[in-house]
Formats: sequence, C-alpha cells, structure tokens
Amino acid sequence: MPYPRRARAGAIAIAIVLSVVYGSQWSDFYVFLDAAVRLREHINIYSAPVSYCLQYYYSPLFALLLMPFSFLPFGIPSAAWVLFSCYLLFRIGVLACHYLSPARLPPRGRQLWLGLVLFFSCNIILYNIWCGQMTIFLVWATLCSLRLFDDKKDLAGASLLALAINIKIMPGLLLPYLLYKRHYRAFIYTIGLVVLYLLLPAFFIGFGHNNELLASWWQVIDPTNPEHRMEADPGLHSLVSTIPVYLADTQNELGLKINIINIGLRNAELVCTAIRVLLVLLSLPFLIPKHNAQVPDRARTFWQISYFLLITPLISPHQNKYSYFYLFPAFIYLIYFLLLRRMVHHKKDTGLLVYLLALSVIFTPFIGRDLIGNYWFDWLQLHRFMVLSSLLLAPALWRCKPEKMVMASG
Repeated sequence: MPYPRRARAGAIAIAIVLSVVYGSQWSDFYVFLDAAVRLREHINIYSAPVSYCLQYYYSPLFALLLMPFSFLPFGIPSAAWVLFSCYLLFRIGVLACHYLSPARLPPRGRQLWLGLVLFFSCNIILYNIWCGQMTIFLVWATLCSLRLFDDKKDLAGASLLALAINIKIMPGLLLPYLLYKRHYRAFIYTIGLVVLYLLLPAFFIGFGHNNELLASWWQVIDPTNPEHRMEADPGLHSLVSTIPVYLADTQNELGLKINIINIGLRNAELVCTAIRVLLVLLSLPFLIPKHNAQVPDRARTFWQISYFLLITPLISPHQNKYSYFYLFPAFIYLIYFLLLRRMVHHKKDTGLLVYLLALSVIFTPFIGRDLIGNYWFDWLQLHRFMVLSSLLLAPALWRCKPEKMVMASG
C-alpha cells in the first residue's frame, strides 16, 4: 500500500497508543504466555486446568518460543506483540504493493486505496489487536514466504511458511499452490522443516514430554472431533457453525427460529462437508485463467492467493471473527481493481460496486454493539452474516479477473 510520510508518522503514533491501551488489557495473548509458563514448569499445556477457561490450540514450539518472554510481567510482551502486529500490518501493505502496481493509480487514487482498505478492514484489524491474536502474523507469513519463493529464496521462504504451519495449521493450504507454481524445492523444504519444527522442542524439554504434548495437541485440534464437524456457538464463524443454523433445528440465546428447513444435524454435516470441498475445487478456475501476456504474473498471483486466503477461515473449523483478517488481501485487491477501472479505464462497474459495498458493511465500524445495539448485534452474529458475506465475496473476486485491469473495455 502507498504510505506517505505523514501517514507513516501517524501510523507509528497509533501503533504506540494501541500498544499502551491493549497491551495493558487481558487478551488471548495471555493464554499463549501462560502456556509458555506451564511448559517451563514441565506441565502438559493442553490438559486441564486451562488458562482463563480458554484452551491453548497452538504448537509446543510456539510456547517454547514465548518462554523467554514468560519471565516478564505479562503487560510487556503483550504490548510488544501489539507493536509487532502493527508492523506486520505495514509489511502486508508493502507486499501488496509488490504484487500490484500503485503507480498505475493517480495520487488521489492511491490515497483512496489506502483509506478504503483500512475503513473496510478496521473492525477486523482492531479485533485482532484487541484479542492479541496470531492472524495478522499468519497472513503476513503466507504472503512473505510466497514473495521469497518467487525470488528463488526457497530455504528462507520454507522456514517462514513451515513456522506458520507449525503454529497454526491453516497456512498449510498454500502447499498445493506451491506445486501449482512449480516451486518443487520450496515444497520439499517446507515439508521437511514442518517435521523438524515438530521435533525441535524435544531438544529443550525432552523427547518423552514433547511426544506427550504432540499427542495432546492432536487430540485438541483433530478435525474429526465432533465439536469440529458441527458447532453451534454463536461466537464461532465458519461453515461448520453456519450450515446447521440454516439446515437443522438449533437453539439460540434470542429464541429465534433461523433454520430454513430441518434435515437433521447429520445431513447438515454432510452438506457442510460438500460445500467445503466445493470451495476448494472452485480454486481451479482461479488457477487456469485465460492466457494474456499483458497481465503481470504478480497481479495474477495476488488474485489467486487472495482466493485461497478468503476460503481458509470458511473451510476451517473453530474460527472466530479475528480469523476473517484472512480476507484482508481480497479487500486490497478488490478495491484496487475498482479504483483502477474507474479512474484509469473509466469503467464505473456500478453493479459490482453496490454488490461489494453491501457485502462489506458487516466488516465496517458501523457494525458494533454501541451503534446498532445488543439485540441487532447478536442477531447478526446468530445469522452468521460475516460467513455469508465472505462466501459471496468469492464470486466477486472471480468477476474481478486481472485481465480486466489491462483492457480498455470489458
């Protein structure tokens, strides 16, 4: 993203304020640090009693990496994590500028690009920072590793991607894409390093304890667990938690009847699995586009990876709102596409614009308890509007092919 000097100074000031405000408050990062403390004390970090009634879902290696910070008062590493997340947010913008071409936009267009992306994403960004979550790091690691692979820095890229996969398995969706891009060496390095990172803690905590932790970790994250195949918690946002709401008779806090039909939870689970498989298969049209020598490979790559990231929280179980920061690259791409078409190619794309605005409202600052009230906020949560909007963004992304950014018509 284009960052003017004043904008950078303002961003640094905001990052410092956020680190002071959110770093001193309780967040999920405290659960991560507590896992590091328990690892230091040779306790199983996945077994009861869990910290603050929240289960630790990340890897033993991540807890080991946080161990040096567990000796500090919790507020210090928490504030540092907020600053680090803000820096990674800036780096994601830099990576977006590598794949897209800000110079093709007029100066006013570049400012609009930055402003609109931040406006439509600020709710998810702030929610990630408030929760002290990992999603900003995971998205940055995915994009940065892809950049390193494109630059033929396979070992560096594999080291970063394998670390992200080790911490939370979701970035593993990039592995098939590496094969598509013919990054065979990068693929092999990444697989090897994923295995190495699983074994690495054993040299510090012993092989027996590491094996115990890996077995316990798998029991927690096993996708075949009943709670991962079908969820009803209104705070969870994925297909696994959305399909039963509409296709089975479920209970909710507001006492609303939401389901359209009642096919039973077992059949709803089958429908959910079919849709998840379909979303993965729909990546094929993104990977086999019409050949156009005028389309830069970088723009096409960013378009493709935006779809992979968009579907990641949808097909993964046990996802909260912070996981929808995975849509951030899609917002970057779609807003860039519309501005370029409107300001350079003089194409209004009014229908597409209205469609995207309607879908994006759920991600804006307008959707908050303070503005719309507790009832309507809970109503939107129960109906999983964030999941539905994300699903409907996929055809919009397909509609905005890179070819249309180089044509004077169409």
